[in-house]
Amino acid sequence: MNSSIELLSFYQKRIDHFSVRLSQVKRVINVISNSRLVVAAAFILALYVGRDDHFYFLLPLALLFVYLMQRHAIVFKQKTQLENLVLCNAIEVQLLNRDFNNLDTGVIFATARHPYERDLDLFGEESVFQYVNRCNSHEGKKDLSNRLLMPPSSRADLEAQQHAIKELTEMVEFRQQVQAAAMEMEEQPNDRIQLREWLGHPRFIYGKSVYRTI
Repeated sequence: MNSSIELLSFYQKRIDHFSVRLSQVKRVINVISNSRLVVAAAFILALYVGRDDHFYFLLPLALLFVYLMQRHAIVFKQKTQLENLVLCNAIEVQLLNRDFNNLDTGVIFATARHPYERDLDLFGEESVFQYVNRCNSHEGKKDLSNRLLMPPSSRADLEAQQHAIKELTEMVEFRQQVQAAAMEMEEQPNDRIQLREWLGHPRFIYGKSVYRTI
């Protein structure tokens, strides 16, 4: 896959593949949702009838409803993953078409006194950051920006990075699975700060003997 045309074809085929699977999963979700409604209606009807042996009808219906809820959660997670995989490949197609709309510019990582940042357009519209970024967490984007701003300290480090990039080049499935999983979270820049502050608060439950006893 050396040419842009081959890459476009490759990622478009992946989009088509995951879109077909996504449609199948959506159909399964609809079946499960409708089945839950039927089971819930049957449960209410059994309660309304109120026969002496209604317990033997209620218990299987309740267990079936719980099973359908668990199954729905599993399939819905598959739906989210497939949607993200479609998006991963759509981003690749978008970038190959030189379309940078709605992609993170990385301007929050720009510095005013860097020797080559502006010359190389590392951040901003149609920047290096926009083209190479596949990170979803704030810390991941920050690490990428640091690698762009600070070159490796030695030739060995540079060659190690190049080797890692070359190795990952052929691991499309692995890369996109990781990328799709990361898309499931919507981290904000202040989330880690707020989490650290929360961890620093005094324990109001486990620190008290009454709560521990309960």
